Amino acid sequence: MPRINILYKFSIQLFIITLIVIMAMGIIITNYIISYYFQEIMMRRELKMTADFVQTHAQNWLEPENFLPPFTDDTQAKFSKVFHGIVTIRDVVSLKVYDARATIIWSDRRELIGKNFMQNKEYQQAMKGEPVIVLEPIRRVDHAYLAELHTHLLEVYVPITLDAKSKTVSGVLATYKTATSLMGDIKKGKTIIWVVSLGAGLLLYILVFIMFYRGYKKEEIMTNNLYRLNEELSSFNRIAIVLSSSLDINTILHDSMEKTLNVLHKGAGRIFLLDETSNELVLAAHKGLPDDVVSAFKRVKVKEGILKDVIDGKKPLLMPEMEGHYCVKRFMPADINTWACATIPIMSMDKVLGIMEIMCPGGGCNLPMESQELFSAIGHQIGDAVAKCNLFKEIKDMKENLENLVEERTRQVIQMEKLSSIGEIMGEIAHQINNPLVGVLNFAQLALRKIDEGQPIREEVETIEKAGTECKDIIQRLLTFSKKSRFEKSREDINCILNEGIALVERQFNLKGIIVEKKYAEELPKVMIDATLMRQAFFNLINNARQAMPNGGELTIATSAVSNPSYVRWVEIRISDTGVGIKKENLPKIFTPFFTTKREGEGIGLGVFVVHNIIKRHTGDIHVESEEGGGTTFIIKLPI
Repeated sequence: MPRINILYKFSIQLFIITLIVIMAMGIIITNYIISYYFQEIMMRRELKMTADFVQTHAQNWLEPENFLPPFTDDTQAKFSKVFHGIVTIRDVVSLKVYDARATIIWSDRRELIGKNFMQNKEYQQAMKGEPVIVLEPIRRVDHAYLAELHTHLLEVYVPITLDAKSKTVSGVLATYKTATSLMGDIKKGKTIIWVVSLGAGLLLYILVFIMFYRGYKKEEIMTNNLYRLNEELSSFNRIAIVLSSSLDINTILHDSMEKTLNVLHKGAGRIFLLDETSNELVLAAHKGLPDDVVSAFKRVKVKEGILKDVIDGKKPLLMPEMEGHYCVKRFMPADINTWACATIPIMSMDKVLGIMEIMCPGGGCNLPMESQELFSAIGHQIGDAVAKCNLFKEIKDMKENLENLVEERTRQVIQMEKLSSIGEIMGEIAHQINNPLVGVLNFAQLALRKIDEGQPIREEVETIEKAGTECKDIIQRLLTFSKKSRFEKSREDINCILNEGIALVERQFNLKGIIVEKKYAEELPKVMIDATLMRQAFFNLINNARQAMPNGGELTIATSAVSNPSYVRWVEIRISDTGVGIKKENLPKIFTPFFTTKREGEGIGLGVFVVHNIIKRHTGDIHVESEEGGGTTFIIKLPI
């Protein structure tokens, strides 16, 4: 992997750089500390301690006159006794004692006794009462004899003040020390410094590496997140293109299912749409599922469990395994017992329209929690597309309904205009015919009174009277049709109105052997109707049923209150007979005025048309079900 190579390469480079930095730091720190601290501070401190010791030792054992000539053997013996102990101090290699005239009056190097070194600047400075410490290499003639033994000595010039009151310098004691033990300490110091430097460098390397590694991991996480976001955005766009390509809901669901599986690189999935009426999920699209699983999931009741949790929570639910899911446990084949799954709500405007499930047969499905936002976005996108399709379908259906309604209303207007014209003509014709017809009927009835029974002419006069009566009845219907009756509504009991209609033809039913069966609903809600018009409508339908059963039969009249789960909407009346029925091609014409299948003289085709108009005036609905030879049923619905 490129990232591992980069990390390895950085580790090697960082180690080399750190090693170089450690060496440079060790050299710089060692030189600085050794040259300054040890050579300047520690040496001076040690030599200062030596000077203090010499001063104190001389004050305890010597007198001022010991530094004045003549210097006898006793004086030399005393000097040897006093200063010989100083020579034995660690690292002290030589000792000289000067008098006030710069003459060496005692030394462990006897060849130097009696020599004068007035030009010695350190001596001159020490005679002023200040100790002098010299760290430079030996460079003067008076020191040359020591060069064979040591290449580098440390000098200390100690003023000897024996009179505490006058503080007069009686002489100067010069000691020469090697740096052997001091160099050992310095070497140890260097070792410690190098160890500390290496430790600090290693710690620095670890800290820098940790900082880099943390930055590297953050960059890796950010890169992965950016890559994932780009991939999700690209996937989202691809699905959006599919969703915007059609307005057919079936095409949308199948294409979106397929595209989602392709984008997520998954093998199976399905989409359910929610049926709010039955509270069931209806399978609308699927891919990659076994046939037995598809058939088992045609409709799924929404109850406790995953489906209800997703619908109620309105957010995706990611599952590493679906084993134990009540649907899977119940319906999945025995050899497919583990399905990884994401259950995604399909939503629009915060309303759940269905769910989509993404599955992987046999497990091994990697659905990270970070994908939850992508799944939620896909669910909303599909939901918006479904809502758009539903809205388009509603608009399309509404358009078709409006077109049909406009067509129907146009047809009705044309029909009403025709009927209005016909009504006016018929009314005028009826009036013109009715007057002479009254005279014909009156003269026929008068003639019948004067003609005795059994005379041949009486039969012809009775025929005239019968034909005139039928003609009068037709004229009366035409006059009724041509006039607009008043419409007065009141709350009435439909069962009572039906009973009144049956009573008008009950005698004819008995004569023809027609059995009437009443299936009235108890406590039927009353309906706002015009009782007179509704009585006429029911009578027309009942009388038509009587005429359809010339050889007897059964008439069933049923009433019921039709309701949905929330409230009662209408009263339904069913009038069914076992008569001759209506031909299929005649059913669309049954409510057309002047359409009739009766023989000439039995009707003019206005009865059912009048019933239709009465029901429509009550904002109700009427339709007919019939088969030729199988009877007829008129179904009437009246709003409560």
